[in-house]
Amino acid sequence: MNLIGKILVGVIFVMSIVFMSFAIVAYSTQRDWKEKFQKAETEKKLVSSQNSKLQQEMAQLKNEYESTKDSLNADVAKLEVKNKELAEDNANLASEMTKYLDEANNAIVLTTKTQENMAKLQAEMVATRELLAKTETGDMGNF
Repeated sequence: MNLIGKILVGVIFVMSIVFMSFAIVAYSTQRDWKEKFQKAETEKKLVSSQNSKLQQEMAQLKNEYESTKDSLNADVAKLEVKNKELAEDNANLASEMTKYLDEANNAIVLTTKTQENMAKLQAEMVATRELLAKTETGDMGNF
C-alpha cells in the first residue's frame, strides 16, 4: 500500500497544482471582468451625462429655432402687407399717371387748336387792317 499511497499523494499533488492554476486563471479573469465592468459603468455615467446635456442643448436650440421661425413668419406677414399696400399705391399712381397723361394730351390738343384759332384771328386781323388801310387811303377798287 505504500506504493499506492505514494501514487495517490503524487496524483493529489498534481491535481492540486492543476486546480490552483484554474483558480488563478479564474481569479485573473474575474478581476479583468470586474475592472471592465467598472470602466463600463463610468463610461455609461459619462455618456448619460453627455446625453442629458445634449438633450438640454437640443431643447434650447429647438426653442430658439421656433422663436426665430415665428419672428421670421411675422416679418414675412408684415412684408406681404407692405407689398400689398405698395401694389395698391402703384396701381393708384399708374391710374393717376394715365389720367394726367390724358389731361396733358387734351391740353396739348386744346393748345394746338387755340394756336390755330389765334393764327386765323391774326390773319383776319391783318386782312382787316389792310382793308381798313385801303379804305382810309381810298383804294376801294378791289372790292
